[in-house]
Amino acid sequence: MNVRIIISMVLFIGNFLYAAPVAEYRMDECYWNGSIGEVNDSSGNGYNGTAIDATTLSSDAMINSSGYLRGVTNMVNLDKNVMDGLTDFTVMAWVKAPVSGYETILSAADTAGALPYANEALLWFQDATTVEVWIKGERSSGMTIPDISSGWHQIVWTRSGRDNCVYIDPDSAAAVPVCTTLPDTASGALTVAQNGLKLGVDQDSINGGFGQYLDGLLDEIKIFNTVLSVAEMADIYNNELSGKNYDGTVREAAICKKYPVLDYRMDECYWFDNAGGITEDVKDSGLYKYNATSYSNAQTDQTNSKVGFSGSFDGASSYLEVNNSPLLNFQDKMAISLWVYPKNDTDTHQIYIEKYYSSNTRSEGWMVWNYDDGGTGEYIAFSLNIDGAFYNAYIAKPASWERSWHYIAATYSNGVMALYIDSDTPVATKSIAGEIVNSTEPLRLGQLYNNYWFDGLLDEVKIYSTDLNDSDIANIRLNEGNGKNYDSSLREDIVCGATISAHTWELVGIPAELRTSTETVSSVFGDDMLGTYGVDWIVYRRDYSESNNSSWDTQLSETDIVEFGKGYWLGSRNSESWSVNDLVSVDYNASNGACTANRCVEVDLKSVSLDVESGDDLLGTGAHRYNMTGFVGKTAVDWADCRFVIDGVAYTPSAAYEAGYVEKQIWQYNPGDGSADANGHTACDDVTPGGCKLEPYKGFWIKLHASTKNKTVKLLIPQE
Repeated sequence: MNVRIIISMVLFIGNFLYAAPVAEYRMDECYWNGSIGEVNDSSGNGYNGTAIDATTLSSDAMINSSGYLRGVTNMVNLDKNVMDGLTDFTVMAWVKAPVSGYETILSAADTAGALPYANEALLWFQDATTVEVWIKGERSSGMTIPDISSGWHQIVWTRSGRDNCVYIDPDSAAAVPVCTTLPDTASGALTVAQNGLKLGVDQDSINGGFGQYLDGLLDEIKIFNTVLSVAEMADIYNNELSGKNYDGTVREAAICKKYPVLDYRMDECYWFDNAGGITEDVKDSGLYKYNATSYSNAQTDQTNSKVGFSGSFDGASSYLEVNNSPLLNFQDKMAISLWVYPKNDTDTHQIYIEKYYSSNTRSEGWMVWNYDDGGTGEYIAFSLNIDGAFYNAYIAKPASWERSWHYIAATYSNGVMALYIDSDTPVATKSIAGEIVNSTEPLRLGQLYNNYWFDGLLDEVKIYSTDLNDSDIANIRLNEGNGKNYDSSLREDIVCGATISAHTWELVGIPAELRTSTETVSSVFGDDMLGTYGVDWIVYRRDYSESNNSSWDTQLSETDIVEFGKGYWLGSRNSESWSVNDLVSVDYNASNGACTANRCVEVDLKSVSLDVESGDDLLGTGAHRYNMTGFVGKTAVDWADCRFVIDGVAYTPSAAYEAGYVEKQIWQYNPGDGSADANGHTACDDVTPGGCKLEPYKGFWIKLHASTKNKTVKLLIPQE
């Protein structure tokens, strides 16, 4: 018997009698990383949500933090029971978004997926002045609302029978809504599908057909199982506008660890300089994954760095660029941390990092740079626009500045600018109280206005939306100076290539984005392997029968396409090194909430074709199937952090084994290893003492059992 219990009560506060919300999402978590249930429901009903590619933003919110949805793949999955079975309801949300086209606040898919576009309930904007609602596949016309394209606004949607109303900023009992009455077919209780209730995205099928993403911020989401009066709405609006909870009680401040907004480690094996229009090749290792794009001969340096690799800039044209974002809008505090290795004194300004603009008509932003005054001196400076004017904290350039690594931090907090250089205390300060004037320009590393190019190396570049104190800076400088991450955790080794010994075979994976590419055997291997294909080196794939569970190795031609996530046999007569550094890195874009890291990617597996024994097990014709799989990452990951996803349900390797779907162990080809079997394979699983790793450029075997027949089986691999 399935019993649904909802805390239902009324609260008498001030002049109004409140119905408690069915669900309340304050978005006050310090961060989201895709963990199941991380978006807390403060109603007490336990309807926690899960963020997909979205996270919180403390620098711009109605109260404490907001949910930041970037317009591509970002959403929050909610428990269907929040709205399943509701007839009358009220949905309240604060939103800050420019809204240039169709963008969604909330969508609920029907259980059968039979309605037009599965729209059991939908609230979205057509543009910044037009809103639209759907109920049970019935669609309202566009309803005109006040322009919401600038600043924070509260939107309220009420449904009573067939009548639907939308309020914008209901600040008093006199607030006037826009309303519509839908056809009779829009009557009755909502029926919401499992995984069918979402914030920030429309779905044209149950948990699929995503589009019309919200590009902006959401805060203080509440859903009531009744229609609130306008007076109640106004009281809630004014309470939250003043920073209180909806019922007028005090909101406790959120205390969070200081995570960087952006974290560029410069650890990629290769940058593309925007060749062929490739963007976002410089990865953000922070919570937001706001990747940068390299231009004009910016490259990584694998031999001279503080941690891992560094970024190299030629002093003539190379730089990195990141699009403008709300992430980079600060108010009364911010901090920057980076390492610089200047190579040459160019007798002009050199820009390390900037988000800056200055002209006769506007002045905004900040930068950290080497300022050359034209002959009398050079200075290392932190420049910041406060209330429309630029101020500087600076010192004369230290002796022996070139050809050595230096740590720089720049902070603004409590009305004080501070500059740190190779020190745990400020070497320069500037007191100037006010508000930061943010620039709408992109963030750039290595240049300003196509000028003032930096000649040298940058490493471990981080930006914070909070302050860093002396102790924070001392810890960062010490940890990174010792080759660790800023938080003292160990940096994973970076693998930029593989080797194969003469007269051997290797079971290989290809760590590159191949899902939409037409890369061939020749384009992946041919630029590194010497000699003639088919004579000096050769590649085989694994093919699978559709009628039984047999499989076999097939020799490929040089023009055959290589596939994402597949393992391949590579054989060579010569000792060779090979890499995929000239191919696009994997886009970790899986939206599955079971991901154990900030991001994951899904690899398709081949389920069994026959669920009974039918021959010699050694030929793979038993009631199981071996998948020859290739690891797609460039840093090792723990097998225990991977998940099997079977018909949409996620399992750890051990749980999938217990459920009868797979073997929990994997087999890797390591001939010569003392623990290898007669065929050269070693085995490990997710509980192996000492761990079990998927390794870059390596392939591995996965065994699926009979119960996977007619099921969709994927492997969810984290980015670590």
